[in-house]
Amino acid sequence: MGNYKFMLSFVKFNFHLVKTSFTEGIKLKRIIILPVMLIVLFSSSAWGLEQVVRITLPSSDIRQECREIKIVPDRVVSPNQIEVVLTEAEVARIMSRGYPVEIIIPDYSKYLRQLFSQPDFAAYHNHAQTVAFVESLAQANPDIVRVDTLGYSVQGRVIQVMRITDNPDQDEFEPEVRFDGLHHGDETPASEVCLWLAKRLCEGYGSISYITSYVNNRDIWIAPMINPDGRESLTRYNANGIDLNREYGYMWDREGGSQYPFSQPESQALRSLMDSRNFTVAASYHTGTVQISQAWSYHYDRPYDHDAYNAVWSIYSAITGYPHEQGSHCMYYINGPTKDYDYGISGCIGSTVEVYSTKNPPANVLNGICTLNDSAMFEMIRVAGQGIAGYVTDSISGDPLWARITVIEKDWPIYTDQNFGDYHRYTLPGTYSIRVSAPGYQEKIISGITTYADTCTRVDVSLSPQDTSYGFRVVLCNVPNYNDQNHTVTPHSLGAPDGNFVSLGAASQSGQRDGWIILDMGPAHPVFNKSGFDLKVFEGNDGTTEACSVYVGNNPTWSGPWEFAGMVNGTGEIDISGTGLSQARYLMLVDDGDGSYSGSYPGYDLDGVVNYGRPQEASVSIVDYNFDPVLPYPGDSAELFLSLSNVGMANATNVNTAITSLTSGVTLYDSSYFISSLASGDTVDLPAFSMSFSAAMPLGTLVDIEVEITGSGEFTIMDTVSVFVGFQEFCDSVENGQGSWTHSGSNDLWHITTHKSHSPTHSWYCGNEGSWQYSNNMDASLVTPPVVIASGCVLEFWEWYEVESGWDYVHVEYSTDGSNWNSLRSLTGTNGSWQQASLDLNSIPSGTTVQFRFRLYSDYMIVDEGWYVDDIRIYNPLGVEQPIGVNPPGEKLQIRPVMTLGSQQMIFEVSGVSPQNPGQLMIFDVSGRKIFETDLIQPGTYTWEQRAQQNPVSAGSYFAVVKNNDQRSYCKFIMF
Repeated sequence: MGNYKFMLSFVKFNFHLVKTSFTEGIKLKRIIILPVMLIVLFSSSAWGLEQVVRITLPSSDIRQECREIKIVPDRVVSPNQIEVVLTEAEVARIMSRGYPVEIIIPDYSKYLRQLFSQPDFAAYHNHAQTVAFVESLAQANPDIVRVDTLGYSVQGRVIQVMRITDNPDQDEFEPEVRFDGLHHGDETPASEVCLWLAKRLCEGYGSISYITSYVNNRDIWIAPMINPDGRESLTRYNANGIDLNREYGYMWDREGGSQYPFSQPESQALRSLMDSRNFTVAASYHTGTVQISQAWSYHYDRPYDHDAYNAVWSIYSAITGYPHEQGSHCMYYINGPTKDYDYGISGCIGSTVEVYSTKNPPANVLNGICTLNDSAMFEMIRVAGQGIAGYVTDSISGDPLWARITVIEKDWPIYTDQNFGDYHRYTLPGTYSIRVSAPGYQEKIISGITTYADTCTRVDVSLSPQDTSYGFRVVLCNVPNYNDQNHTVTPHSLGAPDGNFVSLGAASQSGQRDGWIILDMGPAHPVFNKSGFDLKVFEGNDGTTEACSVYVGNNPTWSGPWEFAGMVNGTGEIDISGTGLSQARYLMLVDDGDGSYSGSYPGYDLDGVVNYGRPQEASVSIVDYNFDPVLPYPGDSAELFLSLSNVGMANATNVNTAITSLTSGVTLYDSSYFISSLASGDTVDLPAFSMSFSAAMPLGTLVDIEVEITGSGEFTIMDTVSVFVGFQEFCDSVENGQGSWTHSGSNDLWHITTHKSHSPTHSWYCGNEGSWQYSNNMDASLVTPPVVIASGCVLEFWEWYEVESGWDYVHVEYSTDGSNWNSLRSLTGTNGSWQQASLDLNSIPSGTTVQFRFRLYSDYMIVDEGWYVDDIRIYNPLGVEQPIGVNPPGEKLQIRPVMTLGSQQMIFEVSGVSPQNPGQLMIFDVSGRKIFETDLIQPGTYTWEQRAQQNPVSAGSYFAVVKNNDQRSYCKFIMF
């Protein structure tokens, strides 16, 4: 019972009622056990009716009883009673097993809607009001506030972050602190405390001494609303039905509907901030109980910095009265929360802060919540300045280095700022030693560093170059099975092999992925494809020799693409020549799955990876290329830009770069460029290679340009770059039979039907004709023919589905090899009518041949009508129109950027439009999302003002497209 004292203490809280008999304190958190994840939204129309129920358990062993019925309590009422939010189907399942169930709130979604319609809640900020609030702070305080766009939600709502410091447009030697809110859209006060802090910092700057000091000496980042779609619909989940606080990639394990780590745009947005900065302390705000939940949540072991965690968060606890404890000790096991990613990946002392006992209190308590947390938040800003801090630089050039800093007594690393080279490591007062490492540099140990309370000890470090390097940073990882005997110290996979190792773990059941880890070898020291072996993987000694597969790639995401490089049995060497890659920055190591999944050392025991370094001779290769325009059409001219780098140890001389088209219909106007020398490690941008494409070239042709690079007889490098000319869209109305589609799987029922269709008479249907129901125990897939994807493509289709909510799912997935499938979307419940789905395919590299599948999964009981799919289309929204004519001479449709006015406006010059031949001006971001559109009837100059948009955009590259019935023209431009 000792582990559950935190739960039992909840009954001591004085919960109040809000126009309902439901005693507040609900917080929906689930441990997912089934291979297919549960996806539940608080929306009766899309995800099934949800209810608040009280369940009486047969014993007081709450944790075991909840595991038996596969739920996690939202609130503990008594030693054997819990309250939880469940769908009607889940309630029926629990009752069918004989558990007494009392329905407290019969329609939770209706309850929330009524709650938020009351006048008392006018003080809450919805998404639009939050954006306006953030923008107003920035406009009123431009010297200390900068607003950046982290990304966009599933439904296209902007996700913003405020940077508040005395020089927000530059990096300084200051510790960084992060506050984020509203991962769960129905926990509304979580964003309000973030807005409160931002306002306090702005209003107090220059007038309140301690606030002024913090703004001048800290780098403070505030992201108030991570889940704007969930906030608008008052649901825990995002618009894809995913729990965003199970998405983060340190020991991620398919909870909350997540099919792979960082599968959603919202979690990707915050990850971009977490990975690009070096935060010392972070708070992620939630509601539904009062608790400070520290790392770890995935494991019962104490983190190596448990004393530091307790020191930091005991301050917050003392001010607010919120209890503080490790998440797996005070609440329950979960995988994929922000706090575990914060500490596991970068050593940040991050925690989840639950600020109120109910998710949605009336607005008249908001001031009290924010006031209670006010001083505690400022204390977090203060304590970030305690410990060890300094710069890490190259001993020869003095340039800043991205380096790993490990306090040896704690054995858990932090990292310097990737560009600025500074680090800030919180410690308790004491004497420490640090180990400083960077790829391609000799490690250095500095001992006898004494730290004091409320200050930092400055330790600058310079490192000397060397060619050999090792695993530098853990990117993502998963050790399956909740095995507390396996201590999973992932930093033991980094640096030179030393006898310390991390055991990857093996799957405990069929269909579960074996343990894996992704390592970053460092941006300046990837694994190069040389003559012979390129790297060596070392296994630690646990008394058993085990094996793992090694994959290489240049994209630090779970879905890669990854190229298989080989297997090692025990310690072994790998040659990446068979992968087709000239170099690879990232390694994925996957346990082979034939060992034990339990015990202290399950699976492959990874001690380290040695990178054998750069080629000794000169070796020049392409490090980047782009075509302008990015999507030319038949009859267009284009330019190819190449960036070359000498990755070898010797200087390259007489470097000649020649191009040849491997595709007919291409005219090259510049075929080669010569440079006399390129020093080791240097990069050069070549002048543009000009070319044109035949007007008769079929739409969607993939043009391959062969590039040959030679240098004084020392080397010859052959490579190929490609561009699509036009785009041949895939379109199937299901009116012409099965064609090249295939379908298969367990209890496969996919077929073409006339029972329901979007247009005009036929659709694909997964279910039985006549009974109009699918079967139990299904895992049936409908697979498209192979399709070549161009940049900016989307998959669109119409669908009607009705499946058992929370248990059966309709998945949309893609594969580049027909075997390994990646999730694009997963839904459950019913949509109630024909609705169009549009899925962004920008995560798939342009030119990749892929197949898509529509997969219906069902469990062993309860079936509904099934899934209909119709009018499937894959196309590029930047412009699929084929030129079908020309305007009169002198009136060719054209657009070109003229100038940028400051940082907010762009002026374009447009010709070829008239009242008789009008056009449209559209602005797209680099992902293909349309962010602006207006009609044009006169030639001349047009101004686009980004701040005038509903969702203001950030600095970066954009496309302007002008089109009319006859022609289209576009240009690329950059906003600063």
